[in-house]
Amino acid sequence: MPEIPFRRILLHPATLFVGCVILTVIGTVMLWEQNSKHFLESHNYDLSPDKIIVEGEPALAEQLKSHILDGLAETNPNTLDTALVSKVAAITESQPYVQVSRIKKTIDRLHIEAQFKTPVAIVELGKLPIAIDANAVLLDGRVYPMQTPEDFLKISVDRAVDEGLNTWEVWPDARIQAAAQVCHEIQPVWKELGLYRVVTYWKPNQSPNSNDVFELWTAYGDKIIWSNVSAPNLASTEAKIALIRNYIAENGSLEKLGGRNKLDVRNGQAILQRDVRTAEKGRLLFSKVQDIFKQIKR
Repeated sequence: MPEIPFRRILLHPATLFVGCVILTVIGTVMLWEQNSKHFLESHNYDLSPDKIIVEGEPALAEQLKSHILDGLAETNPNTLDTALVSKVAAITESQPYVQVSRIKKTIDRLHIEAQFKTPVAIVELGKLPIAIDANAVLLDGRVYPMQTPEDFLKISVDRAVDEGLNTWEVWPDARIQAAAQVCHEIQPVWKELGLYRVVTYWKPNQSPNSNDVFELWTAYGDKIIWSNVSAPNLASTEAKIALIRNYIAENGSLEKLGGRNKLDVRNGQAILQRDVRTAEKGRLLFSKVQDIFKQIKR
């Protein structure tokens, strides 16, 4: 029987395979001996506040981080836990102030990209200011401690419906829901334009008609007719904002409306309209003054 050269045996695929297996086992054992203490001390991977990175509004991010740690407290959370992302996702999605979140995990960090519900307006219910978001969801003021009523537009409607009013639910008044969308439209520019309040004369518990409008008021009572509540706008939001800016550039401010006129921008043109309500009040006042003078003459 012919002898098989040693070199041929050494380079045989089976020999190479066995050799690789042996080297892998030896390397694994050596690596484990060097690092076993590090791996076995699982507290090195405990989920602590500094290992949770939440992007978004800082105050709300801290609240979310606290809720996550509280929700996982009984499970000894660890970044090596393969189910950690699903657990955190369940807790995050259960928070009513969180709109959308994306969660990623590394061996020693948890990254959360969160979009929070953002207040766009304050509804003044009596003396109580209540914050709502763009969908007219009633927000819990305790969750937004960094905000003050002066940071938002006001919504003014006649006798706001408050029956069935619950935190984290949509305000049960169609006028508030529609006004919230108007506030969302002008949110980026309302301070720049000196706006203060969104108003409608649409009556409670009545369906709106094409004559019902939303008005934007300044703190001084100057009025802009912004849109009809039950008909599509003829001009885009951008076009209407441009008209208001142009009016301010030409007149210095909106104060020149003086409460006597309204600036109508609904149709893509800046048209001054007589404030019928103000004019009617003026006529009534003039009539009363005339009556007083007649009585004095008598």
